Amino acid sequence: MEYDSAAMQNAMKTLQDAYNKLTKMQSDVDSLKDVVPPGRSDYTGQFHQALVNTNNAFRANHQARLKEITDALTELVAIDKAYNNSELVNKLTLQKFDKAESKG
Repeated sequence: MEYDSAAMQNAMKTLQDAYNKLTKMQSDVDSLKDVVPPGRSDYTGQFHQALVNTNNAFRANHQARLKEITDALTELVAIDKAYNNSELVNKLTLQKFDKAESKG
């Protein structure tokens, strides 16, 4: 296998950035679950339930995307470890995606 360090670094950095942005966005949106119903009428109750449902769907979608990114980074970390002595993993501080390290 030919190892392209620049392409690997670009892929890892892009996934790392996406992971960090999704994590921040999810923490921002999680605060929606604490919104209290804006009133006692049926309409406001329906509105609030729609908000809760939207938040739950958003969280589920984000969890799925974070898992995909985590799986991809885990694979790239394993490749970097095998072919590049973890140089990029160390440079980009991606040790938390190293399955061998996390099982420690």
